Amino acid sequence: MELAMLKTNQIIPANFKEQNQTPANPLLRSLHNIAREYEPCLLKDLGETTLMDRTDTKFVLPLNLGLQVLTEMQHHYQVLEINDQRLQPYNTLYFDTPDYYFYQEHLHCRADRFKLRVRTYLVNDLTFLEVKQHTNKGRTVKERIQLDSLWPVLDQEMLGWAVERLPEAAWPLEPALNNRFYRMLLINPDQAERITLDFDLQFSNQRCNMDAGPLVVAEVKRKSCHEESVFINWLHSAHQRPSSFSKYCLGLALLNPDLKRNRIKPNLLNLQKMQGVRYV
Repeated sequence: MELAMLKTNQIIPANFKEQNQTPANPLLRSLHNIAREYEPCLLKDLGETTLMDRTDTKFVLPLNLGLQVLTEMQHHYQVLEINDQRLQPYNTLYFDTPDYYFYQEHLHCRADRFKLRVRTYLVNDLTFLEVKQHTNKGRTVKERIQLDSLWPVLDQEMLGWAVERLPEAAWPLEPALNNRFYRMLLINPDQAERITLDFDLQFSNQRCNMDAGPLVVAEVKRKSCHEESVFINWLHSAHQRPSSFSKYCLGLALLNPDLKRNRIKPNLLNLQKMQGVRYV
């Protein structure tokens, strides 16, 4: 297999770096204010709650409910603080084959499936090449290597590292989707549990871009799905149920209307209901 270098800045928006500024819109200001009511947890204190091998439970919430659950959880969780920021901007560039192998594997509910991405944590200018695997045992396993640039060129060594961890069919690779969002990360101080809440999701490719609208993607990450979670219990009491949700698949389907989308149709219908816009 011949490995050619890949440039990662092909579909990253021109205002990429501007995300690392104090957000000006009312939603993000409100999130900053809510986050300030939490006890902080510093990056160096995360310890085993980084959970690179874990179970994931995802919820897609209307914005008002996302803000409500954040307010309710203030006495149960800490919030990650990096460089005095508790609401952190992320940029993720996903790779796929020209026929969207990773997307199709998710669509067909393959038990063992992968994603390849370059993720940048803009609050501290760290960039990683990441392979994320959903195993046939229902676990999420993530491996990553740090890159030395916000706009890295993936050379043969980096691509070789990724290819060793991916199925043979996942080749050739090319940039497929860029995703930007703001994240708040909650940490349970008493057990290995962390919760990510993603707001203001933006998707783009080489042709167009789209705002996902007033939704919140919440993901509960634990060593075992049998462990108790105050966050999940609260959502269940609010009549919310877990959702099989992928930001990559949603963004790809929104920006590529010709792609098959049967499995993610419920997510598109939910988004349509929140936005009042027809996608299916």
